[in-house]
Amino acid sequence: MHPVHFAAWFRRFYGCSVGEYHRRRRFIEVRRRLMQPDLTLTQVAARPVFADQSHLTRTWKRLTGLTPSQYRTLSPVQDALTGRASVEHAALDAGRAQDARQNGATP
Repeated sequence: MHPVHFAAWFRRFYGCSVGEYHRRRRFIEVRRRLMQPDLTLTQVAARPVFADQSHLTRTWKRLTGLTPSQYRTLSPVQDALTGRASVEHAALDAGRAQDARQNGATP
């Protein structure tokens, strides 16, 4: 299959580009690992293919508006009160907006 055809098929099937899909999956994996208090941020960054902890921190803050440490310190009670899902959706929306800017579209 030609790469252009694959990209078009992928976007129709998943509703996003291959790159955005990959970023979403990585975001979900990092979020899951951040909830494991026994892992250091360096360990969290190592597995989902971030260059280092600094790269993880910059990327996470760009997507969520919070550092990984700030996100991690939110307790489950605070998450329920502040709308944890809204934090996650805001991060995905921020990623979509960034993709649109990179592609020359307005979000």
